[in-house]
Amino acid sequence: MRPGLKDFIDLVVPHYLLITIFGPISAYMIITGSIPGVAVIPIVLALSFGALGFNTINMVFDEKIDRITKPLRPIVRGVISRKSAIIISFLFYFLSLAISLSVNFTVFLLMILFFILTFTYSFPRIYYKKYFWASSFCGSIVYGVIPFLAVQSITSAEFSPHFLMFFFLLYFIISNCKDFEDMSGESMHGIKSIPTVFGAKKSALIIIFSEFLLLFFTIYSSLVGIIDRKYIFASAVSILMLLPISWLFWKDMKKITYRDIAFVSTRNSELNSIITQSDGVTFSILFAVIVQILFGLVSVSL
Repeated sequence: MRPGLKDFIDLVVPHYLLITIFGPISAYMIITGSIPGVAVIPIVLALSFGALGFNTINMVFDEKIDRITKPLRPIVRGVISRKSAIIISFLFYFLSLAISLSVNFTVFLLMILFFILTFTYSFPRIYYKKYFWASSFCGSIVYGVIPFLAVQSITSAEFSPHFLMFFFLLYFIISNCKDFEDMSGESMHGIKSIPTVFGAKKSALIIIFSEFLLLFFTIYSSLVGIIDRKYIFASAVSILMLLPISWLFWKDMKKITYRDIAFVSTRNSELNSIITQSDGVTFSILFAVIVQILFGLVSVSL
């Protein structure tokens, strides 16, 4: 069976490109207070290729877990071989590093860090993914800190530690959402994530509460003068958006849990149609991107 376009999409999981595209753009607007020019494009490309490399190599190393919870993925089905996936992954990583070197040495070093963190995340001999803090740590550095510092390196604007911490915490929280759809497989392989430690319902509540807490803290920071008062508007609108998104996220997490239980009990692949990304994770990614864009637009317009 020859792989088709859909198989390739299922392999690289392009959903995260929303973060690698809009994250640097919003970071530039927040840091400089202006609309980004073409200088941001190489950073976007380097991060995007890096994310595709990460997703692909992670799927290679997670084949055993996917056989339990996601048997329709292309490597598990044998549509794409492990060797081909590894080659594809390293091609993406190479493009990422090559593009980053064309920007400046700081961005190149940041993308080397990106490669090290994402490769060792699920590499069997290191496999720090198995630790409780892994998803939060990897996601916050790779999708929060590295894009922010990469953009900072191409500007002469004053460094903003508050918004660096905001990006860090936003993805520290959001990154845990991906673990819900792998709960059974991760539990069987001794991987400690928030869902496997606290259970699906408690974990969903922890994530939702943490998102609200982060936004309320940003409002507080605006009120006491840590950041400009104009960010009260961005924070308030973000909280309003979070209300329906939290409901959709909670609903989808319950659906994943019930379907996962049924699948493990019956081994019926038709019950487990998730191949790339659940709706709940997509909602979380969209929320993070929208919040970043909103803060960026406020930085530029007010």
